[in-house]
Amino acid sequence: MGCKGLGLAMVCLGFAAMMQAAMAQQGTVRLATYHFYNTSQNNWDLNAMGTYCSMWDADKPLNWRMKYGWTAFCASSGPTDEDMCDTQFAEITARIVDKCGNDGLDLDWDTVFSQIDTDGLGYQNGHLTVNYQFVPCNDDDETLAETTAMATARRMVLKAVVLCAVAAMAMAQEASNVRATYHYYRPAQNNWDLGNPAVSAYCATWDANKPLSWRQKYGWTAFCGPVGPRGQAACGKCLLVTNTATGAQITARIVDQCANGGLDLDWDTVFTKIDTDGQGYQKGHLIVNYKFVNCGD
Repeated sequence: MGCKGLGLAMVCLGFAAMMQAAMAQQGTVRLATYHFYNTSQNNWDLNAMGTYCSMWDADKPLNWRMKYGWTAFCASSGPTDEDMCDTQFAEITARIVDKCGNDGLDLDWDTVFSQIDTDGLGYQNGHLTVNYQFVPCNDDDETLAETTAMATARRMVLKAVVLCAVAAMAMAQEASNVRATYHYYRPAQNNWDLGNPAVSAYCATWDANKPLSWRQKYGWTAFCGPVGPRGQAACGKCLLVTNTATGAQITARIVDQCANGGLDLDWDTVFTKIDTDGQGYQKGHLIVNYKFVNCGD
């Protein structure tokens, strides 16, 4: 019973050949997206995040669960289902804790993606293109003896550095000559309630319970521009939007998603404020520049 590491199905010495074959498995993944497992906030609990591998690995020691960053795996080259759980990747080593559906990897943002996205382009594009190789876990007793306090302290420092890097990167994101349509959110009529059925903003899942002052601070916009984060990662962020025709500017908060390849500005609180010559209304859209800025919350 001495052969552990690749997966829980491979626990016997008789499976040594399978282990060696698995270690040689590698590939170039077209897509490696990111996922917010929020491992530290969720106490590194696989069950709390509903990961596929929790049925086999949720009861592993905390030090084991904290040893590597997490990833979901669904690439064409490599093991599947239970056999994939608990394997890791070279370069930055990540432990497989989940399945995905992008035919590649879905890397945990805090512990994996942000660590190898050193130029920030993965964040801008919403994915990385990566090579992966299966490597031994090396979950020996000496490694697992690391104290929880030491591991937690190290990750707290690391997380602080990552957050600063992400904030700085977001501030530098901008795009020019982007199409901006308008949408009738009617925030004042709907009590600035993101969850109101008349609004049904995508970001309501995370931001509907924010203080009223936070929701009222800026006009609203949906975001699907060519540069910047997507999904939950975009929610609550602020854009400085400039009408290229007039130079009029306004800061807007992202509360929703769109599908026009740019912005869908709230009519009352954003679009009309910068459509100072009325041409946007006549054409049905503006051409704008946008830049991610600090909301000052």
